[in-house]
Formats: sequence, C-alpha cells, structure tokens
Amino acid sequence: MRVRPIRPPRLAATACLLAAALAAGPAGARDQELDLSEPTIPIRSILSGGPPKDGIPALSSPRFVTADEAVFLDRDDLVVGIEDGGLAKAYPIKILNWHEVVNDRLGARALAVTYCPLTGSAVVFDRLIGAEEVEFGVSGRLYLSNVLMYDRTSNGLWSQLGAAAVSGRFSGTKLETMNSVVTGWAKWRESHPATLVLSTDTGHRRDYGNDPYKYYRSSDSLM
Repeated sequence: MRVRPIRPPRLAATACLLAAALAAGPAGARDQELDLSEPTIPIRSILSGGPPKDGIPALSSPRFVTADEAVFLDRDDLVVGIEDGGLAKAYPIKILNWHEVVNDRLGARALAVTYCPLTGSAVVFDRLIGAEEVEFGVSGRLYLSNVLMYDRTSNGLWSQLGAAAVSGRFSGTKLETMNSVVTGWAKWRESHPATLVLSTDTGHRRDYGNDPYKYYRSSDSLM
C-alpha cells in the first residue's frame, strides 16, 4: 500500500501522535491560552502541526541511565550530545521524536534540549532569561515547518531555529544557545564513556522503537 504524500495542514507523519493529542483533550481552550500579542512573525504564518498545545508532551523531570544501562540504543542511533564542566549527557533522537522539548539541568545550568522532527534541527538553549528561569512546552504550532515552543511563564511563543520569542511578554528576546552535537551513539559513548543517557522511563507510554515520522522523511512532498 503506497503512503499518500503529506499535505499541509494535516501531517500524515504525526498520525502516530493522535493518541497523545486525544489524551490531552480538545485543542480550543489550551490554544487560546497562547499569547500571540506583539508578534515578530506574521500571525497568518503560524500553522497548526496537528496535535494541540501539550499534545506532544515536553519532559520536565527527565530520568537518566548510564551508558551501560542504555541497552535500548543501537550503535548508529542518533543522539544529541552536550558537555559542560566535565559533565556529559546524551538525548536519543528516538525519544526526542515523541517529546521535542526536554527541560533539564547540566550541573547548575538550566537548559532546554529541543528537537524538531520536521526540520531535523536540534538546538540546546539556556533557560535563564535575565534572572528568570523559564520552562518550555510544545505549542502544537509551526512556523515554516519548524516547531514553536511556548514558555510556561507567559504562554508566549518561541522559535526554535530563530532562538527567540516571537510573541507575548518576552517577544523579541533572544535565547542563549549551548554547544551541542548530533552524532551516532557509539561515537558519543566512545568519546564520553561517563555520559548519562535520557531514559525511556519518561512517565509516558510511547513506542520509542518506532519512528512516528518515517513516512514524512520518505515522502517526496514538503510540509
């Protein structure tokens, strides 16, 4: 059976995420909570990605395992790797596919590890804005196919690739990015044997061995 090409605004690639969206309930009330004031991008260009606000659940209390305990990873599985102050962590893409944002810490530093499956972009941000530490969630909205996050302090939208707030109280505020790398698990483990690895014990029931975007990646159409 041939998979039909993906056409906006409906994403066939996100069909596997419908259970999460349904579990989160209807979109209307939560989407109205988003603060779209003072936009720096055209409002008409902010599109729905399918699931509603928090339909793709960000992780805020992530659990980690050691490299030896990360038996769910194959050698060539991709991870987002970060290192700072002698500490190293790896965030498997197979988990980020289902959550897109991980609010975490590396030592004393608050960070957000973000991944957009549609643009294949991984960016790590410092979550400290001035003297305020913020936490990010997945808004369910897209700009130019790229995930728009929202901060749980003001409900304003943030562009992952733009590394800045695009609406709300923080509109125009830039995020500080942290050095990170996307590489194969075996290579990261070899260079960082003491690394911690984001665990599949996320508190959510997901098939982390299944790529919900595999049809999107193999389609000849663009979102």
